[in-house]
Amino acid sequence: VCSSDLAEVILDKAFKEKTRNWTIHERSFMFQALKSIPEIQIFPSATNFFLIRIRDQSASVAKGFYQHLLSQSLLIRNCGNFRGLNESFFRISLRERWENQRLLDSISDYFSFRSEEHTSELQSRRKLVCRLLLEKKKKNYLHNELCNVKS
Repeated sequence: VCSSDLAEVILDKAFKEKTRNWTIHERSFMFQALKSIPEIQIFPSATNFFLIRIRDQSASVAKGFYQHLLSQSLLIRNCGNFRGLNESFFRISLRERWENQRLLDSISDYFSFRSEEHTSELQSRRKLVCRLLLEKKKKNYLHNELCNVKS
């Protein structure tokens, strides 16, 4: 065996070990980060990618999620055409830490925006009037019930 061949094998083993350690560390980081996002279910993985599911399984949420990431040049794999999965499933691959953090930030931003949008919907003038009328009706009902009990 030539010494240059031996050096190549040694370097290759070191590279493999370094890569394996990096994958373990980055996979743990991403798993914990994705797990902390309540709108997502993450499935454990022993590979360099994760399967996630958007808990709100409506097609519009999954499509909006994908489009939001795509608009920021972040590409993830929609797994809707995998047997047994639907459009709410996505595959996320591990990347460099800064890229993973960028993806995490974008995912969090998407669900934050959706939450704010939902809150503003609930606070719309029409819905606010409906809620106030229901509260008034409830108070009147309780008042009448109490008055009938006293009589």
